[in-house]
Amino acid sequence: MKPIAHGILVALALSACDPHRVEETAVEEFRFETGSKRPRIEVRIESGAVVVLGRSDSRAVEAEFVKRARSVDRASARGLLDRVEVSAAETEAGTRFRFGGRVESIPPFGGDLRTDLRLRVPREVELEISTGDGRIEIEGTSGRVSAESGDGRILVTRIAGEIRLRTEDGSIVGRDVQGAVEAMTDDGGIELEGIFPRLEAVSSDGSIRVDCLDWPAASVDGWVLRTADGSIKVLLPASAAADIDATASDGRIVNRLLSFDGAERDGNVRRLRGKLGGGGPLLVLSTMDGRIELSQKMSP
Repeated sequence: MKPIAHGILVALALSACDPHRVEETAVEEFRFETGSKRPRIEVRIESGAVVVLGRSDSRAVEAEFVKRARSVDRASARGLLDRVEVSAAETEAGTRFRFGGRVESIPPFGGDLRTDLRLRVPREVELEISTGDGRIEIEGTSGRVSAESGDGRILVTRIAGEIRLRTEDGSIVGRDVQGAVEAMTDDGGIELEGIFPRLEAVSSDGSIRVDCLDWPAASVDGWVLRTADGSIKVLLPASAAADIDATASDGRIVNRLLSFDGAERDGNVRRLRGKLGGGGPLLVLSTMDGRIELSQKMSP
């Protein structure tokens, strides 16, 4: 199926980050209708941000590319816009869609090129997103998600499913998340709130904070939280039951769990092992340089 809507808009804006350069933008829009099955959407952007919004009131996939070119004057910036290429294709009727953005190389100091993409998709969807340089934001989807940025922050809100988040340089934030989560960053913090049957959060340089809202005992399969340089802070619900293995190599562990093998609360140690609430899946927490705080919510 071909795009059923396509338009272009060109606008001029002064660049906020360099007062000696101007920015030209061009917008291209695409729309596809999906079938009754959960669609799969693949995105590959060389340089630019990707924002995805899930909707329950539509089966359409709507894409808005914003091509951006910055240079020393309006004419030069407009001339560079042709070096930004975008694409949208339906590879399997109503079920699989691909969106891409690439920029041609330009001489040093010749200008800056990027393309941002905003997607509106059905709530039930599978997403595979990659950008070489830019942030990723996903909200309101249910289904498998893979999101990877070479340099940028990742923010997910109100999503459920099997979730993989990866950035080489930037923070990862998840709010109202439910599902098996893998979150990894080489340089940045990780902050997650939700329900996590399985969780792996790893940072090479940054702190990790997890607020677990509920503990579905039958489905929890274990956690691994690890940082080379930063603190770890975990807040568990009163119903949590798990085996704990925590290590702070160059720091301390603050234990404020309500029921942990009878251990004294607020005890400060570097290694902590034992059972919470009678034991359960294994929770492994490790930091090379920082402290670990374990807390638990009171029963309502």
